[in-house]
This record gives sequence, structure tokens and C-alpha cells, in this order.
Amino acid sequence: MKKENLNIKGKAYYQNLKTRYLNAAKEAAGDRILKEYNLQFAEHYSRLISEKFPPQQQNFHTVPQDNTQSENIIENKAKCTNRKISRKPQTKVKESETVS
Repeated sequence: MKKENLNIKGKAYYQNLKTRYLNAAKEAAGDRILKEYNLQFAEHYSRLISEKFPPQQQNFHTVPQDNTQSENIIENKAKCTNRKISRKPQTKVKESETVS
């Protein structure tokens, strides 16, 4: 198999080969050499999977699952930022009205 072909294949393809060799090793329980032969291929494909497809870091931030949720979030943010705060004009208190 050429290296160029390895880049085209997906993770599922290599997992399928790995399980195929693991199953062949289980079937060859009586023949120790055949069992080791198949286990070596399974180990090769598991290493290849871990090198080509490293586990991704989990994102701890919640992401909306569909567009309606994200649209609602955007609308709510827009409402919050466009909200006008109405303030009553402050009236000056006359000195004579203050209680001492």
C-alpha cells in the first residue's frame, strides 16, 4: 500500500482492518504463531489510527445544536444591546424646600 493511499482512507477503514485482524487472532486460538501474526497487524493498525487520527480535545463550551437556538441567542443579545434606558430628568431642589 502506498503512502498516498493512506491519506485518502478514513478512520473507519483502519478500524475495520484492526477488528478484522483481532477476529482472525481469536479464531486462530490453537495456532500460536498465526495468532501472533494477526495480533501484530491489529497492533499496527491501532498505532496507525492513533497517529493519523489523534483524539480531539473536548470543548467544554456549549454550542447550540440547531440554527433556531443560535438565532434566538443572537436576537436576545441584540435586544439587550439596543435597549434604551429612560431616565427621568432630575429636578433641582430649592434650598427653601429642604428640611433641616
